[in-house]
Amino acid sequence: MVDFNEIENFASLLFTPKEICTMLDLNYDELEMQFITPGTEHYNAYWKGYLTTESLRRKKVIEMAKQGSTASQELLDDIINSNLNKSKL
Repeated sequence: MVDFNEIENFASLLFTPKEICTMLDLNYDELEMQFITPGTEHYNAYWKGYLTTESLRRKKVIEMAKQGSTASQELLDDIINSNLNKSKL
């Protein structure tokens, strides 16, 4: 039985799907399609965990950029440009 909360938790710690399967004694070869197919429970749990950590990281980068950190301002510019390229907004 797959514990999707565990997948989400490990993904929030930035483990790959293959590493998560190893830690949870799951067969990655059997589940690979579940992790890469949008809308599946595996995919959703993985990306929810991963993006939770990414949102915390971005929040910190924004806070530090507002305080004048040049490195954070440059990183924020990179994030913004990357998002614009992805979304074509």
